[in-house]
Amino acid sequence: TMPTEVCSIPDLEVLNADCNPTLEVTPEVLCDCCTTCCDATGLCVPVEEPSAAPTSANMSSRDELITAQLLATFGERIFQSGLPYKKAAQWIISEDPRQINPEEESAINQRFLVALFYFDTTNDGETPWLSCNPPLEEEGSNCNSQVLVRQPGGSLGYIVGSDIRWLSEEHECNFLGVTCNAFDEVTEIALIGQELQGTIPTEMAAFPFLEVMTLHYNKFTGTLPTEYAAIPLLRYLEVHGNSFLTGSIPDVYWGASNLEVFNVGDNAFSGTLSTQLGQLSQLLGFFTFDNLLEGTIPSEMGQLSKLRFTRHHHNNFSGSIPTEVGNLGDMRELWVHRNKLTGSIPSEIGQLTVLEDLRLHENAMTGNIPEELYNCEALYRLSCSDMPGIVGTISPSIGNLRLLEHLRLSNTSITGTIPTELGSLPGLIEVWLDQVRLSGTMPTEVCSIPDLEVLNADCNPTLAAPPEVMCNCCTACCDATDGCDLPEDPSAAPMDATRTTMISTAAP
Repeated sequence: TMPTEVCSIPDLEVLNADCNPTLEVTPEVLCDCCTTCCDATGLCVPVEEPSAAPTSANMSSRDELITAQLLATFGERIFQSGLPYKKAAQWIISEDPRQINPEEESAINQRFLVALFYFDTTNDGETPWLSCNPPLEEEGSNCNSQVLVRQPGGSLGYIVGSDIRWLSEEHECNFLGVTCNAFDEVTEIALIGQELQGTIPTEMAAFPFLEVMTLHYNKFTGTLPTEYAAIPLLRYLEVHGNSFLTGSIPDVYWGASNLEVFNVGDNAFSGTLSTQLGQLSQLLGFFTFDNLLEGTIPSEMGQLSKLRFTRHHHNNFSGSIPTEVGNLGDMRELWVHRNKLTGSIPSEIGQLTVLEDLRLHENAMTGNIPEELYNCEALYRLSCSDMPGIVGTISPSIGNLRLLEHLRLSNTSITGTIPTELGSLPGLIEVWLDQVRLSGTMPTEVCSIPDLEVLNADCNPTLAAPPEVMCNCCTACCDATDGCDLPEDPSAAPMDATRTTMISTAAP
C-alpha cells in the first residue's frame, strides 16, 4: 500500500505506481493518490479526477476488453513506446469517435490495422499525407483529396476529388483509397501519390481478404516486404514510382501464384529475375522498369501464358531476348529497350498476333528485322532505333501493319530504299528514318499520309556529299554523319487507356 505519508506530500505532482489491475492480476500496489497507475505488463493509465470519472462501469470494462483483445492478437507491441502499434491502440481505445463495441472482434482488429497503417506511414502522425488526414478539432469527415492522374502529354498531375478522411467517425471502408466487400471487409488499399513515408508496413498482410495493394508514387524506402507474398487473395501489388525501394525482389514472390499484376518499376531494386517466375501462372502484367536489375531475361517467362503487358526497360539486362516469348499469345505490350541485350530480334515475336507496342531500342542487338515481325498486324508502335547492329532493308511487308502509328528505325544500319508500301499505312503519325543508310526518294505515298506529324530522313546535304534521301515533305532533314536534334523519346509515356485496360500499371 502506498503510505499515507507519501500521499500527504504537499507539492507532489507526479506519483506513478503499479496500481492498475489487469484482467488476470490484482494491483501490485494499492494506491488511492497516484496520478498514474500501471501494471506489470507496462500498460499505464492516468488516474482521472473524481469529477471526470466514467459514469458507467462499462466504460472501463470496454477499454480492458479491447486492450486484452489487441494484446492477444498483436502482442506486447501495443504497449511499446516509439512503435505505431501503441499510437494505434491508444486511438482505437480512447480517441476513435466511432467507439466500436468490444465484442466485435473482427471489426476491432480491422479498424486497428487501418489506424496502424496511418501511423506507420506518417511517423506517428508527425508527417501527414498529402490529403485526407484525420480531422482536426473543427473539421468534419469530408475532405478534398489530391488525386494523381496522367495528364495529356504523359506528365503526372493532381486534380481535386471528394473523399473521406482517415481516422474519422466514418466506417474505415469509406476512407480515402479503401475498398471493402459486401461484408465490410477490406479488400483494397489504393493510396497513390499521397507522400506516404517510411518502410512499407508489413502488418497489412494481416488483412485476410486483401486483394489489391497499390502504393505507387509515394516516398517509401527499404525493401519489398516478404509478408505480402503470403497474402492468400492478393492479385495486384503495385509499388512503382517510390524510387527508393532497394534490395532484390524476394524469391517468395515467384511462388505467389494468384498475382495478376506485379509492378516494382521505377525504384532501385537490384539482383536478377529468378527462373522461378514461370510459376506466376495468373500474371497479366509484369513490370520491373527503371531499376538496377541485371542478368538475363529468363526463358521461363514464356510460361506466363496469360501475360499481356510487360515492361523491363532501363535496367542492365544482358543476353538475348528468349525465343520463348513467342508462346505469349495474349501479349499486347513488350518493352525491353534501354538495356544491354544482344543477339538478334527473335522471329518468334511474329507469332504475337495481338502485339500492339514493341520497343527494342537502345540495346546492342544485331541482324535483320525478321520478316515474321510484319505478321504482327495489331502493332501501333515499332521501335528498333539506336542499334547500329541492325542491318538489312525495310521489307515491303511493312504494308501489313495497317494500324501502325509510330515507326522508329533511326541510328541503325538499314540500307536500301524506302518502300512505297509505307505510304499505305493511313494512321502513321511519326516516322524516324534518319542516321541510317537508306537512299533514293521519299515515296509520294508517304508524303500524302494525312495525319503524319513527324517525318525524319537523311535529306540534309553536307559540304562533302549530297543528301542520302530526296524528300520535300520531311519535317526534319538530317545527315548520316552529324545527325539531327531529336525530340525526347516518349518511352515513359503511359499506356493509352483507349487501347488497354491496364493503365493502373503505368499511371495512377
